[in-house]
Amino acid sequence: MINWFGSISRKFLLQAGVRQGGVLSPVLFTVYIDSLIVALQSRGLGCQIGFMCFGILMYADDLILISSSVTEMQKMINVCTDELDKLDLSINIKKSVCIRVGRGVKNVCSELTVGAVTIPWASNMTYLGITIKSSVKFLIDLKICRTKFYRSFNSVFCRISKANELLIVSIVKTFCVPTVMYSVEALDLNASQLNSLDFLMFQAFGKIFKTTDRDTLNWCMYYMNTWPLRFEYYYRKIKFLTKIAKSENNLIISCFHLFGKLELTNLCRKVNVNNMAEAKNVIWANFASSII
Repeated sequence: MINWFGSISRKFLLQAGVRQGGVLSPVLFTVYIDSLIVALQSRGLGCQIGFMCFGILMYADDLILISSSVTEMQKMINVCTDELDKLDLSINIKKSVCIRVGRGVKNVCSELTVGAVTIPWASNMTYLGITIKSSVKFLIDLKICRTKFYRSFNSVFCRISKANELLIVSIVKTFCVPTVMYSVEALDLNASQLNSLDFLMFQAFGKIFKTTDRDTLNWCMYYMNTWPLRFEYYYRKIKFLTKIAKSENNLIISCFHLFGKLELTNLCRKVNVNNMAEAKNVIWANFASSII
């Protein structure tokens, strides 16, 4: 039954579906939807790395299809539509877009459709909180994350601006920094994006300590046990790749050996880290040496 502002509905029987928030719900939904993934894999559709299929990625009911051609992508959509019909599910066209990544990103190409409805081509798409841009190479847009950081920082600072600086910095690190650092360890950020992350913390510290002098802000961050976000990114990424290297999932391990191992080696060489145990101290020393 349903309780709506004190009004109780009549009793009715649930004969299908899973309870939202239930412990078993993710597992049951995974079993239920597995035939969709099997159908695409059995047809050899979508992008592959070696002999591993990466044409379909799913997290709960959020679905990404990846293909090297528009023709093959349409075939994948048709397979998905047929399988979902059998499962009494459907694609939400209003929440679906297509983007292109590669050298031909600006070329005119055919429309993709679900039945008779066209899926629009877009300049970006959001998946699991990450905004992926349509570009010559794989790029993510940090603009939304930066906006969330500014919004959370301003909300906190306007209420506690007269408090002790140590308390303000602690709250900013606890509640504001996670809004912009979400998932960055799984991404390959370029120099421009790292600079934009650093700028966020310098702006925040500039407001807290009422100065715009970069050297002064660096020392404030140092004595407040806070490093620029690029160093936070380095630490998180080393920790993430090290953890992946110990995974028991064959697919993840294969991906690590193909891409992650070299990435981890290059990053450790860049920040002079030999192992995870010393990563934090070494990265902190790098920050200290950069301001001395």
